[in-house]
Amino acid sequence: MPIPQARLDALVQEARDTHSSALIVMQDGRVLIDEILDGGRDRPIETMSVTKAVLSLLVGRAVTLGHLPGADVPISDLYPEWKQGRKRGVTLRHLMTHTSGLQNMPGTMPEIYPSPDFVQLALCAELEQAPGTHFAYNNKAANLICGVLEQATGQKADDFARAELFGPLGIENWSWVRDRAGNPHGMAGLSLRPHDLARLGQLALDGGEVDAAP
Repeated sequence: MPIPQARLDALVQEARDTHSSALIVMQDGRVLIDEILDGGRDRPIETMSVTKAVLSLLVGRAVTLGHLPGADVPISDLYPEWKQGRKRGVTLRHLMTHTSGLQNMPGTMPEIYPSPDFVQLALCAELEQAPGTHFAYNNKAANLICGVLEQATGQKADDFARAELFGPLGIENWSWVRDRAGNPHGMAGLSLRPHDLARLGQLALDGGEVDAAP
């Protein structure tokens, strides 16, 4: 069923009222709204925590290619130092669903951004809760997913994205911030053009079928 124009107009007005940078609305693969609202040009915009959703797509691609057996793989299979103690029960799914139990400060500035190595910071974190028992939004755990992808695929997460996600879709104008140790940030840091981000959403809705058309 087509979206009524009045509803589309209301979405545009709400986006303006909330100072959104851009708004893309797609239905059945067709673009209904494609507007830059902040007075800037069409350019990559920091996706912030949506970076985590793109990481999930990369994990799915790694599973499809056989680099990972699935989301329930223990992190200790990739980082043997976690085979001791309660950390041996932490899985990739726990990292992705914020149920790992890893110690984490609510803000990123006091602990994560000052660290030269986001992956090592996560690996050294203690457990505050038993894995799988509590939900707690965890940027530190999200950063570790980039390390997991590198261990599994032999490529940095952004390089893997270039080869297996962005490249097949023809997405070329993007950037991904790395820490001082060369790890892409998992919690944020990916910048994409709004239209390209919408195409990733469409990719997920289509069950992973790639349409390389711009």
